[in-house]
Amino acid sequence: MRLSRIDTALDGCENHLTTTNSFHTPIETLLTYSLLVIIYAEFEQYINSVVHQKSDNIEEEWLREFVKGAIGNVSRIQSGALGDLLARFGSERKVDFRNAINVSQANQRAETFYNNLITNRNDTAHAGGSNLTFRDVKLFYEEGHVVLDFFRDSLLSTEDC
Repeated sequence: MRLSRIDTALDGCENHLTTTNSFHTPIETLLTYSLLVIIYAEFEQYINSVVHQKSDNIEEEWLREFVKGAIGNVSRIQSGALGDLLARFGSERKVDFRNAINVSQANQRAETFYNNLITNRNDTAHAGGSNLTFRDVKLFYEEGHVVLDFFRDSLLSTEDC
């Protein structure tokens, strides 16, 4: 799953940095910080939409609303927190998620890149910055977004509650 808004933002920033020869300048830093925040927000929205999609499949309205209220808006989205969120829907979902990541070194690398995006966004938002370059953010997104696929597949591929 690729998020088209992120792809569009990455393409626009890369085009600007290339055509204005702005790599290794404050402009690259500003764009990188902005992208970290945008990617994080898109990831949060995506995770919430998957959880709500799962909740919508619950037949009992009171239970459906309880689940949505208990989950609330997801704000901790490191891969470990995603596993914990999945466990709220049954421990097997967390196991499926971890198994998908652990099946290959490429998937483990994707998890590392995904978590690096989240950590650097948090550093940017709360600790005053990050040392990532635009190219780092682009690579981390291109390889790391698949963690969200594992999350979606783990939550939605098994039978409903």
